[in-house]
Amino acid sequence: MSESEAPVLERCLSLVRLDPKVRNELILRGLNAVSEVRDANFYYFKGEEYRMRNELCEAVEAYKQAIQIKPDYAEAYRSLGAAYYDLGRHAEALEACKQAIRIKPDYANAYVILGAAYYNLGRHAEAVKAFKRAIQIEPDYANAYSGLGAAYYDLGKYTDSVDACKQAIQIKPDYAEAYSKLGYAYVGLGRQTEAVEALKRAIQIKPDDAVFYARLGLTYYGLEQYAEAVEAFKHAIKIKPDWTEVYNGLGAAYYHLGMHAEEVETDKQVIQIKPDDAEAYKSLGDAYYNLGSYMEAVDACKQAIRIDPDFAGAHYSLGHMYVLMNMKGDALDEYKILKKLDKESADKLFTLIYE
Repeated sequence: MSESEAPVLERCLSLVRLDPKVRNELILRGLNAVSEVRDANFYYFKGEEYRMRNELCEAVEAYKQAIQIKPDYAEAYRSLGAAYYDLGRHAEALEACKQAIRIKPDYANAYVILGAAYYNLGRHAEAVKAFKRAIQIEPDYANAYSGLGAAYYDLGKYTDSVDACKQAIQIKPDYAEAYSKLGYAYVGLGRQTEAVEALKRAIQIKPDDAVFYARLGLTYYGLEQYAEAVEAFKHAIKIKPDWTEVYNGLGAAYYHLGMHAEEVETDKQVIQIKPDDAEAYKSLGDAYYNLGSYMEAVDACKQAIRIDPDFAGAHYSLGHMYVLMNMKGDALDEYKILKKLDKESADKLFTLIYE
């Protein structure tokens, strides 16, 4: 590699914090600069190219090659950690980032990935320490504050979470994810109105994020503003049509609005996506019950039991339907099954049968 190419490499080694378009251009320039010599830099930039294309397994192997050639390559360890993180291999991400920090103790980005890995492993107190260390090194690191806010939230430290998210937004005013996390922290504090405003701001910045709409729907639901919850959930589903958990929220909002026909259709959508979802069939049975369609409710509960024979809730609902249809013998059969599954539910059903 010539002396004129060296600045290109030096610049490329600080890719992580750059605008994605600039970052991708520099990756390709870095590859061109080292293409003639297959040294550690070549494999590092090859890994960056793979990660840019979301070819994560290939990226992992390229980073490992770079590290094999140059064992003290902190940037390769950090990028290896990032690739592992994106693959959901959080324990391996943790170890790779620890190696990067061992080589380069003031590596703020490695601490952020380390914090994110800790967070996803449920080790929230350790995540807090990692994010704080990143902030200590780089006080204007918005991503570190955002991660800190999420970790504080899961630790139940909602005021600290609000403060961290606000810091992230102060540094990066168009940080949609930080606004979303701020909204959830406000929910934790019981400040739902402020939560709604924060989530709306997140959506304004990034209108194609289903998670933001889902969180807004849940917040409206908590405020008992069910019509608004319905609209938010619908937006989330429009963006992510196979998100069954959001359909469940939508169905619950329809229930509170007395829109039971819509509740039925929502449960059917869940079943279409997940045909073996016993909970969805049970919910469909309850929706049919709310419509007064007892035969359809019976059929739905039977489907739930076919999928999960030990589903106590479905047996109870089926027994309840039988009581309403004056089918006492069938109701007693469900009572006998329930006695083995859930004594409390069995006792409730027994009371209904002999009222």
